[in-house]
Amino acid sequence: MTTLAFTNYGPGIGGTNTQQCCLGSDGNIWACDNASNVWKTTPAGVTTLGGISSVGGVGICQGSDGYMYVTTEAAGNCQLHKISQSTASEVASYFLFYSSAIGPCITGPDGNVWFGIGSPAAMVRFDIVTHVNTQFTVSNNSQQYSDGTYLWSTGDGYFQRVDMSGTITAWYITSDTTTYSITPDGSGNFWLGGANLYRVSPSGTLLATISLPGGASCRGAILGPDGLPWFGDYGNFSLYQVTSSSTFNTYTFRQSGTSPPNLGGTPAYPICGVIGSDGNMWWSSDPTTSVTRVVEVTQQMQVVMVV
Repeated sequence: MTTLAFTNYGPGIGGTNTQQCCLGSDGNIWACDNASNVWKTTPAGVTTLGGISSVGGVGICQGSDGYMYVTTEAAGNCQLHKISQSTASEVASYFLFYSSAIGPCITGPDGNVWFGIGSPAAMVRFDIVTHVNTQFTVSNNSQQYSDGTYLWSTGDGYFQRVDMSGTITAWYITSDTTTYSITPDGSGNFWLGGANLYRVSPSGTLLATISLPGGASCRGAILGPDGLPWFGDYGNFSLYQVTSSSTFNTYTFRQSGTSPPNLGGTPAYPICGVIGSDGNMWWSSDPTTSVTRVVEVTQQMQVVMVV
């Protein structure tokens, strides 16, 4: 039986909601919140707080130039902020455009920063050298994954492949319009997460569907250190481990303590997951400004022979 052990780290501030997190080349976990805070946490749990010049942080990723980049949206004003790894502070900001929503960001195989916007629905490429952004129309997207050649994204029930020229191939997968998360499954296919989980091939064929508990809303997904997909269910305070037989194990997400047994801190809402330089899962979550390390602890049955 596997138990998850949760340990929470943060900059010691409250009143904000953590958004995306990512791994930096410095070995630290980086995160932003929906205010103007950016911070990095070492594998040992030491946190350095920085900041940006706008509220409304959504996404964070490392650029190919070694800087961190944060997407923000405030009253329709969408910006990208360039962050120093050494100080966690802003060194430049770029006004992008006006849009009703901006999504998580990722560095593409071309070395540029990519992210989604909601109105009009598009994938955006931000050239980190020229600072020019280019929009490519998509069905919708919420989270992206890079395989080193393409970006793969999902949103509103669609599954999409994006090449670096901006050519987009989209497949309609499900009427579930809450497919917010995507991860590879370790065998060449992908899982999408929303109200349920959907396994799809790279050619857009639906291979399997897993029904989740009512109210499920999977916001984040990663391929775990165990080689299995993991999803964070914002609606039910849960982490789901997807097995190779397309079943799942459920764990209550906590910012401290264990599951199972469910001991320690109160349940929290997982948002974004990443594998840290320590080999463990790290998740950002509501309702505090922090990140949580999640360690899989395999408990062995001990057999005692009496003779």
